[in-house]
Amino acid sequence: MDDVALEREALRLFEALTDIPEVDREAWIAARTEGNEALAGRLRSLLAAERRASLSTGGAWLSEDTAELPARIGAYRITGLIGRGGMGTVYRGERDSGDFDHVVAVKVIKPGLLSDALAERFRRERQTLAQLSHPHIAQLFDGGETDEGAPYIVMEFVPGFSLLRWVEETAPSRADRLRMFGAICRAVGFAHRSLVVHRDLTPSNVLVTPDGSPKLIDFGIARAPDLAPSTDGARAPSIGSLSLTPGYAAPERMTSAAVSTSTDIYSLGKLLGWLVDDKSSELRAIIAKATADDPNDRYATAESLAEDVEAWATGYPVSAVRRGPGYIFAKFVGRNRLPIAAAALTIALLVAALVYALVANHRAQIARADAETRFNDVRALANYMLFDLNGQLARVPGNTAARAALADQAQRYLASLAATPGASPDLQLETARGLLRLAQIQGVPNEPNLGERDNALANLRRADQLLTPRPREDAHAAIYRGLSALYRGLIEVHGKADQKAARASIAQAEASLASVAPAGRDDEWVRAMSALRIAQLEFLDVAGERAGLASLIERARTELQGWTPAQRNSFGARADEAMLLYYEGLSLGDTEYEKALAVHLEAEKRYDALLKERRDDPLLLYRAAWNGLDGFAAGSRAGIEHVSDRLIRRAAQVIDRLALIDDRDDAVRALQMNIKEALSQNLRDAGAFEDAIAAAQQVVALRKAAAEKARRAGTTNDLGNLGFSQMILGVVARDGGQRPLACAAWRDALASLRTAEKAQKIIGFHQGFIPGIEAHVKACANGGPIDFPMR
Repeated sequence: MDDVALEREALRLFEALTDIPEVDREAWIAARTEGNEALAGRLRSLLAAERRASLSTGGAWLSEDTAELPARIGAYRITGLIGRGGMGTVYRGERDSGDFDHVVAVKVIKPGLLSDALAERFRRERQTLAQLSHPHIAQLFDGGETDEGAPYIVMEFVPGFSLLRWVEETAPSRADRLRMFGAICRAVGFAHRSLVVHRDLTPSNVLVTPDGSPKLIDFGIARAPDLAPSTDGARAPSIGSLSLTPGYAAPERMTSAAVSTSTDIYSLGKLLGWLVDDKSSELRAIIAKATADDPNDRYATAESLAEDVEAWATGYPVSAVRRGPGYIFAKFVGRNRLPIAAAALTIALLVAALVYALVANHRAQIARADAETRFNDVRALANYMLFDLNGQLARVPGNTAARAALADQAQRYLASLAATPGASPDLQLETARGLLRLAQIQGVPNEPNLGERDNALANLRRADQLLTPRPREDAHAAIYRGLSALYRGLIEVHGKADQKAARASIAQAEASLASVAPAGRDDEWVRAMSALRIAQLEFLDVAGERAGLASLIERARTELQGWTPAQRNSFGARADEAMLLYYEGLSLGDTEYEKALAVHLEAEKRYDALLKERRDDPLLLYRAAWNGLDGFAAGSRAGIEHVSDRLIRRAAQVIDRLALIDDRDDAVRALQMNIKEALSQNLRDAGAFEDAIAAAQQVVALRKAAAEKARRAGTTNDLGNLGFSQMILGVVARDGGQRPLACAAWRDALASLRTAEKAQKIIGFHQGFIPGIEAHVKACANGGPIDFPMR
């Protein structure tokens, strides 16, 4: 038996040997090799190597074989040995072809180990693997065959050591282990979206760099091709069988069933159980779901597994656990022990006060004191419901109905306070502040709300009535008057499509805030000015006046630098900086696509950091989703499709999460529709024109339903959105080669936008597309070319 035949037979037997209990393996080897000491020795060496690590770039075991190193392989000069194993050898190489220099790992598969069909598939798959570019995946650079006909691949040389050694030598904390696992999941999820499955996720296939970052190696080497017979009748092993690691391999790997992304989910679950030693029932449930025998019962994506682990680590409900009301409530209590204890204490005090009042009712002086106490209780309770409890409930999914009921109750309390005879000026000011907050919750756009715009406008009018008698020099009255005008302007531009009225309201807000003397410019004034600048930027964008964004952004940043150190370092200031980056991206998005994309990616980093501090904060989720949507647009225009694809998919995940929290919010539903529309353009960018057209048609159908609903209500506010979506459908159909559909969609778009324009219910952003649509409709009629920009 020659060396190749010996190796094949050893590998064939080794696949079965890994399923034999440790105590029985030596007897099993003796029975199967029947005196062939070379074969028995090779099996024992494979078994020893399997215990240590599988072949990897930088993680292969060293062999006692002292064969001479090749001088070079391909364009690389071989400078050392990294390791040898059952599949072949890994060398350290340096490129010296004169074009550029870098150090790599060169993996050479043993000659004759792969069948001709398998070797050909191996060559084809190198092209797919070379496209995997991710900070936590070792990059594949090159490949080919040696002079002896052995396939080889050239991969990134990763300094560092294995995940196993990282755990043993550095004793990382649980937080560090979870951070590591999350990074691994994100890398696996990226590969899955690129249609690549690892198939052998184990601690030995994860290296840790000196800075503590993971690098996945041997990605995609384990495919599942058809087995091809060898020339000597022996069964030639697939690469997939060579990379299968018992203990981490999914059950379907053992039965030769088709592999899928669920195969890696199983291995990730096993890796999590090894990496994090915690007896928590929730963690056990996560691991059990990831490692379910039926692939359909596992997590759908690596990201969803990572999100469940993060939820467990931060005290939020875990999807792998049966989510009854009691469980969700217990998690909420666990995260908010102090506020809930304070609320319980407040209720207890209120009850005690009520009992006391009943007992002491016969005494007039005590009765008056009791009445005043109850009045102050109502006053405090209204503030608590609007400014504290609502904020806590807003971050918990499924609480929209409860928040709406809370707002209704607060409305009654505030109405009672506003109607109090002889109410003090301070009480009137406090009541106006409460009405402004209630209006925000009910229906002020540009942030999540309950979609009750008419109720919001009514409460803004009530607040204005209370503020009217206040003297002009009253700083807080001026702040609240400014916020009232600001909120009204946002409703006018978004809810009423009335740019003229909105421009006047926002100007009124700026004048009111500017009237506050320097001595009165406290933290509340700073927050109001911040809200004003964001609203002004939003108005310029919606009105189609993006040319004015840059100067206003610079002005806002200058003002931010003038704040006190405590104000500049506050959470609100950091949220403002992220928002200014988002608008900077918009200001560049029509001309400098790559610069715009870079700015949106920086904003994404800021939002990720903020969301780690306030997970599920509705306003942050809403703004992060918008940043992803407009970042996608910049990336798509720049032709950087792998980045634009990631951004729009991330935006879809974020807005879907927000929809679970705020299921009645019109703004959230509208953003969901915008993202669906962008996803159709993403399909177009990927060349899936049929799916892209179908998705764009679905959005148009939803827009038509919304416009019809608005028409029955006597408004034309949704016609602008409908016209824009019809225009997008035309663009997607054109790019897909369906000229008749494109022309029909553009004619519909022009009709919708003209109707909105005639009714003076159109924003400048939509109006700016009318000339381009007219030109395309004219080209359709004349039979001319239609492949020119809309504007």
